[in-house]
Amino acid sequence: MHEPSPRITDPGRDADLAAPDAELRLATAVKCDIVGSTQIWAGLDPSDGLALARAFRKSVNQVVSQHGGYVERWEGDGALILFGYPHAREDAPEAAVRAGLALLQSVRAIHSGSAVLELRIGIASGAIAVDLIERSLEGVPLNVAERLKTIAEPNQVVIDESTRRLAKSFFDYRDLGVRPAKGFENGLQAWQVVAETAVVSRFEAQRFDVSGGEIIGRGEELARLARAWAESRAGTGHVVSILGDAGMGKSRLARAVFDWALRDNAARVEIDCTPSTRNSPLFPVGVWFRRAAGMTDPSTPPGRKSELARQFIGSLLQADETTEAMDVLAPVLGLATSSDPAAQAPDTLREMTISSVVKVLRAHTARGPLLLLCEDLHWADDTTATAVQRLAREVSSMRVLLIVTSRSKPEFPLGSDGNSCDEIALGPLSQADAVDLVRSVARGGALTGTLVSDIVRRCEGVPLILEEVTRGVLESSSRADALATGASMRGPVPAPLQLVVESRLERWQQHKAVVQAASVLGREFSVSLLEQMVPSQAGGVSQVIQLLAEHGLFLPPGDASVDRARFSHTMIRDAVYQTLLRDDRRQLHSRVADKMRSIHSASLDASSDELAQHLCEAARYEESIQVHLAASEDTVRRGAYVEAEGHCEAALKIIDEVKDAARHRELQFNLLIQKGVALTGRHGYSAPQVESVYRSAHEACGETVQAEMLFPILRGRTAFNLVSGKLAAGYDLSLQSMALAEQSGRPEFRIDAMSVHCYATLYYRSLEECRSWIKRCLALYQEAGGENLSYPVPNDPATAALAILPTVEWLLGDSAAAEAAIRQGLQHVDRPDHDFDKAYMHAWIAGVRLTQRRHAQSREAAQKAVEISQRHGFEEWFVTGFLIDRLAQAAMAPAPDALKEAYDTCMALATKGVGLNASWYLWGLARGFKVAGQDAHAAQLIEQAFLRAEASEETRMNAELLISKAELTHDVVAAAELLRKALELADTQGSIANALRAAAALVVRVGADPAAVELGQSTLQLLDGQDDYPAQDRWMAERLATLRQALATESIQV
Repeated sequence: MHEPSPRITDPGRDADLAAPDAELRLATAVKCDIVGSTQIWAGLDPSDGLALARAFRKSVNQVVSQHGGYVERWEGDGALILFGYPHAREDAPEAAVRAGLALLQSVRAIHSGSAVLELRIGIASGAIAVDLIERSLEGVPLNVAERLKTIAEPNQVVIDESTRRLAKSFFDYRDLGVRPAKGFENGLQAWQVVAETAVVSRFEAQRFDVSGGEIIGRGEELARLARAWAESRAGTGHVVSILGDAGMGKSRLARAVFDWALRDNAARVEIDCTPSTRNSPLFPVGVWFRRAAGMTDPSTPPGRKSELARQFIGSLLQADETTEAMDVLAPVLGLATSSDPAAQAPDTLREMTISSVVKVLRAHTARGPLLLLCEDLHWADDTTATAVQRLAREVSSMRVLLIVTSRSKPEFPLGSDGNSCDEIALGPLSQADAVDLVRSVARGGALTGTLVSDIVRRCEGVPLILEEVTRGVLESSSRADALATGASMRGPVPAPLQLVVESRLERWQQHKAVVQAASVLGREFSVSLLEQMVPSQAGGVSQVIQLLAEHGLFLPPGDASVDRARFSHTMIRDAVYQTLLRDDRRQLHSRVADKMRSIHSASLDASSDELAQHLCEAARYEESIQVHLAASEDTVRRGAYVEAEGHCEAALKIIDEVKDAARHRELQFNLLIQKGVALTGRHGYSAPQVESVYRSAHEACGETVQAEMLFPILRGRTAFNLVSGKLAAGYDLSLQSMALAEQSGRPEFRIDAMSVHCYATLYYRSLEECRSWIKRCLALYQEAGGENLSYPVPNDPATAALAILPTVEWLLGDSAAAEAAIRQGLQHVDRPDHDFDKAYMHAWIAGVRLTQRRHAQSREAAQKAVEISQRHGFEEWFVTGFLIDRLAQAAMAPAPDALKEAYDTCMALATKGVGLNASWYLWGLARGFKVAGQDAHAAQLIEQAFLRAEASEETRMNAELLISKAELTHDVVAAAELLRKALELADTQGSIANALRAAAALVVRVGADPAAVELGQSTLQLLDGQDDYPAQDRWMAERLATLRQALATESIQV
């Protein structure tokens, strides 16, 4: 059952949250009991029995005390013993196992007459919840230890897998396999502890301060970075990616270069990406901008912040560039924008924003060398990643060193032409380097050689864990051992590090609430926001951070004027966070969310991602979903489709937490519609995931739904079916969409529905009907002021209608109208905020030019579509432009490479389920193979095109296919028959251009009257783009009539 979240009744008040009444501990539980105790005590005199019981408890207490444990309670003839509670221990699993073995020996030494005591012992490690009021314990390890105790034979210690993993190098074990256990459906993996393998010395460690200045074991990597920095300063820029798992020292290496840049008086820019802002476009860039401009003080008035931003940007850019940058960067800077974002096409706005960011960073290099560090690129939002990639392409000609750190190789290429990215992959340190690192950290502390070796063996070469374990050993007043390594049972934090952090928190109990509240804010946080979380300690928060920075929990504070602080590592923050129980976490997250609402868009900590995440963690799910939905709508308007999809995905993951059925359905529907818009912007309507999400939205909205809600769904599914080659279904859905648009009464829906119907009629009905719908669509667009309306799609519907008009006019036999339509279409998209529409239009113009056999013009338009699409990430138009360019190249002259690329692209489209225009693409391929002299292959492709056309019912290319087949047929009679069929089909379709080509080819092929043959040959030259078109309007129709008369004269039946 869903539990209600803890809510703060008055979130605005400045009272401290209630002190936690419970806590989580990573502890090890030991359960033991005496074998055959009932029989033993039954045979003893009561006085002897009492003495034996006292001796048993005394022995247990002594052993447990010697090993640093705590007897929680006596349970009949046994006990529950804890290690790691009430005092945190970094070696709890190992100490518990040692104590277990010692108990076996100690208890066996107790004698009372003939009675010899033997124990069964079960040990388990994991998270234990402690009720601080009732002093009670809850947790799976308690139950596991009890079950393992029953599995144990007399005089045996049996442990679980977690304990074995944590203490593995200190003991020998015997695998007992998976044993049945009450309450555990899959049983328990059990291990018998056979004996110790080593004895570890203990000592009293001294406290110390770690300088942190020495980097151990990374000499080669530092040398490579030094060369890159030297060359970058000299004018040959470099891109270096430092790759490695968490804790491997990526940031430490990057910081070394930061220090070099400071030494050399070079400019330094740091962009820190975080997992909680990966759906907030350019959020980490905005953080840097605000810091660099001095805008971090929350109390600064908005007007002053705007002045600071303008001064900073103006110091780097020209006046006109500054004005544009201020306008597009306003959302990134948390400022009000002077213009309406809706006035710009989303893709154009995104491109302008990225360009402005790159311009500012590029301008830095004009002042001198620049070091640009992008930390944790694996967490970057898509727009930030694109900006970094864009800058990376240019660095070779600038005095800049771009360093990115990432846990994995970036999905996109970094580096510029001729200057590829230099990758530095970090792995675990060698044993010798690990020893050096431990001794470096322990400088001033007494570590024996045995202890150093033990730490190195257990920490497996991970620098962060080596450092933290060594610190923990040296800071402990009762412990001189290192602790076991392995994954935490509660999350991604290594258990050794978790235990170290818990131990450190215990030593600073008076500051524990501050540190835990900070962990809820994230690895990096606002000090002023933390002070609002714990107002009773507000005056001392900075001092607490300073103090604990000296002990490794936080990074040393920087400039006091900067309202920021950071945990020293992500895993340290996570370890602190995991000490909070669920209800306490929810209360803290709820408090943060309410505070953030009051400062949203005015703070580095108030991104939509952050706010939604805090609301989610507070179990305020509906509010979290609403924040994600609003953020997705905003990011779509900014052309950030990846981030918009991310917001929808994040919200859909928690939609089932909304229990009210009607509200659940409404929110789910809105999220799916919004996700469909984002997916369309990224992949186009042909992507299967687009159709899938619209189908899901249709299912979610239920039976009773308004036309206004249903239209975007049917519109999306219509386009998907058409592009997929399911023309009958697409045409039917198009009619339904038209009806819904009329019912809605919204002009933007009516215009958009008509634009889609133009395509449905072109591919499934007739050319004349298609032209009629194009004219109606454009008329309504003009009448309703369509350029000022918003549509549920990335493109303008008039662009869609105008894109196919040249093809329709050409096929209907009006070449002049086709040329006029091309000019009209280019004029319509010739606006600074219509990049998506420009790519759309150029791709379709490339297509009609290929149909007209004007191959050079086709390539020119196709390459424009490719260039625009590549710059903005328009996948659909990039592929279309690329394919048409290669088809046109192959049609001009033999071009094996272009032909192969075109063929591979066609096959890839077929694999992805793109069916529309399949027969046209195959026809283009066939023509390319014919030019290359591969007639047999060309004939096979023509047959494939017929099959695809039959499957999709897309017959508009069949006349062209028959003509091409005739060209490949050597038998004159057979070729003439094919051309007759092509002429008949073209007449049926109303395609004068195809009919004219068929008639001209037929006259030439059958050898009619010489004058007619000459007319046929000149006509084919015109249709093949070898001559300019005649000036008269109806030249195609007139020539067709003349050729028909010649054919009739020759008694050739058509």
